[in-house]
Amino acid sequence: MVDYELLNQLYEGVYILDNSGRILFWNNGAERITGFTSAEVVDKFSHDNVLNAIDDKGRQLYLSHEEGDAEHVYVQHKSGYRIPVKFKSLPLTFDDQSIGALEIFTETHCLCGNQIGKGAMDKITGLASKAYVEHTIINKLNIYRNFGVEFGIMIVDVDNFEAHNQTYGRLACDYVLKILASSFRNVFTGADLIGRWRGDEFVFLFSNGSSKHMKAISEKIRIIAENSALRGELFRDIDVTVSVGGTKVNHEDNLESIIYRVLEQLKTAKSKDGNHTFVK
Repeated sequence: MVDYELLNQLYEGVYILDNSGRILFWNNGAERITGFTSAEVVDKFSHDNVLNAIDDKGRQLYLSHEEGDAEHVYVQHKSGYRIPVKFKSLPLTFDDQSIGALEIFTETHCLCGNQIGKGAMDKITGLASKAYVEHTIINKLNIYRNFGVEFGIMIVDVDNFEAHNQTYGRLACDYVLKILASSFRNVFTGADLIGRWRGDEFVFLFSNGSSKHMKAISEKIRIIAENSALRGELFRDIDVTVSVGGTKVNHEDNLESIIYRVLEQLKTAKSKDGNHTFVK
């Protein structure tokens, strides 16, 4: 006998599937993590893919009854942004016969490293403001000159944002920026800082990353952005993709030179019709 009251007290998300993949139960933790209520989910099937789960490569995942853990999974919140979670599947049996599965999913992100004061915050996205990012880059340049601590910078530009603005309006596009900001904040907790740069541009700062690591991160940014979007009938036609340019600090750099170089890399990425990355 499953103790539903106990499952509803868990902080983790829990849902129960029968052998046909129909969702029989969706706990309070699952509602908290995903934004979907029990009434919206119960009686749907696993193939309906309410969680719209993807892996690191952006491949669609259809969670099964197989016992075990699944890492590097990103589910989509009802609002559209991505959340990294870890899944654990446990079989349910009665009289030694399978009757379904109990799925547990736990958030794996921690936002503590990217908290900033309200005065340094962009009002729309809640990320660091452009002025605060510039201040941080100058500090990082001084640390690099004095102590040799390298860092990399990436600028992320939303593709076709002006066309989206004309088609859907400013409020809808501001909401797209909020969705992307939430996805970036949740997924890229290893970044030193994530901020809003100009208009539809975001900026990422990373310490001590190799060029290979930065290329992998830029591709992950592209994939997470491509899989973050407004959900629901009204905005189903908004396809969100980004272009990403990145570079690493060098000995001749000042604020102007490193920004100029990363924008040149971004220009190269955007020249490939968007949804591309270029790190050099």
